[in-house]
Amino acid sequence: MMVRKPHPPREIALWIASSLLVVAVLFFYLWHINEKHRLGLRTTALESELKALREDVGRLETRKTALLALDRVDKIARRNLGLTDPRPDQIIVERP
Repeated sequence: MMVRKPHPPREIALWIASSLLVVAVLFFYLWHINEKHRLGLRTTALESELKALREDVGRLETRKTALLALDRVDKIARRNLGLTDPRPDQIIVERP
């Protein structure tokens, strides 16, 4: 009958250390893949939000331009504020 020699503590420690290293590398690899996927999803969501915000800015710029049109401002000033064209005696011309 053969009797096995017990493994020395140094060999056991080496096996444990290498096993922990493999587990750590695997954990880091899986974390890296998960993080990359999560960041990709977040980037896609932020790009969609940015596109929507840019469209809103475009609509608001168009609305601002329409609201500040001189014809519209003139019409509101005459209708709501009762403003009229100045009489010739109200115009003062200053020359340098």
